[in-house]
Amino acid sequence: MKLNYLSLTIVLSVIFIGLSTWVVLDSNKEVAEAIEARKQMNALEQIVGQLGPHPVFNEDLVGKVVVLNVWAGWCRPCLNEIPELNEMYQAFKGDNIRFIALSSEDEGSDNAALEKAGLFFDYEKLSLSPKEIKVLQSLKLDHEGRGIPLNIILDREGHIVHYAIGYSEENVQQMREIISSL
Repeated sequence: MKLNYLSLTIVLSVIFIGLSTWVVLDSNKEVAEAIEARKQMNALEQIVGQLGPHPVFNEDLVGKVVVLNVWAGWCRPCLNEIPELNEMYQAFKGDNIRFIALSSEDEGSDNAALEKAGLFFDYEKLSLSPKEIKVLQSLKLDHEGRGIPLNIILDREGHIVHYAIGYSEENVQQMREIISSL
C-alpha cells in the first residue's frame, strides 16, 4: 500500500513539474513574441498619432535616436540615475540623438527636489500632462508593471530598442551599450 502512495506521489510530481515547465516555457514564448512585436512597431509614429500636433513629439524626432526618461522629483530612484544619464548624454550628444527628461508632476516641486539634491539635467527637461505620460506608458507589455523611472530608447526608425522600468546600474549600462550600437 505504501508503495502505491509513493508511486502516485512520484507520478503526480512528475506531471506537476511537466505542466509547470510547459506553462513557464509557453509564457516565456509569449513574452518574447510580445517584445519582438513591440520592436517592429513604429512607436514614434504611434506616439505622434495619439498626441496629435505636439511641440516635442513630432517629425523633428524622425531619423534621430531618442532617449526618453520619465521621472519625478519625489522619486528617489529617478534622482539617483540623473548623474549617470547626464554622463551618458555628454558621451553621446550630437545632432542625431536627443535626450529628453519628462515629468507630469508639478514643475515647481520637481525643480525644488532637484535643487535640494543638488542635481540638474544636462539635457532637455519637459513637463507633460498625465495624459501624455500615459501615452508613453501605453507602450508597456502586459507582463511589465507601471512605474518610474521609465527609460525608453527609440532607434532612428522610431522603433523601441529599450524599455525599462526602475533604476539599476545594469539598466544604465545596457542603455549605454544600446546607444553605442546605434
